[in-house]
Amino acid sequence: MNSIEKIKEEIIKLLFLVLDDKISAKEAIDKWPKINSQVDKKINIAWHELWHFYSDEDIRKKDKKYAEYQLRKLRKIVNDLSREKRLFSRSKSNK
Repeated sequence: MNSIEKIKEEIIKLLFLVLDDKISAKEAIDKWPKINSQVDKKINIAWHELWHFYSDEDIRKKDKKYAEYQLRKLRKIVNDLSREKRLFSRSKSNK
């Protein structure tokens, strides 16, 4: 597993913790891997959405539909990163 894959695995875990209300979005931001998020498009998207999730907490409290929308976006990011990880693992095992 290369360093980008390890970082994506760490990001998946952090986002799961946020989605499960085990840590706050701020805690996830504070624990975010020390990497330039521009290195990988999906990492950049994940960072961007997590930051919005953190900064829009007040809006989510007032607007249930917006809260659901943000949760869907975070779940999609986790699914996309997880799917990519599984595909990469399969391609490596077929070599």
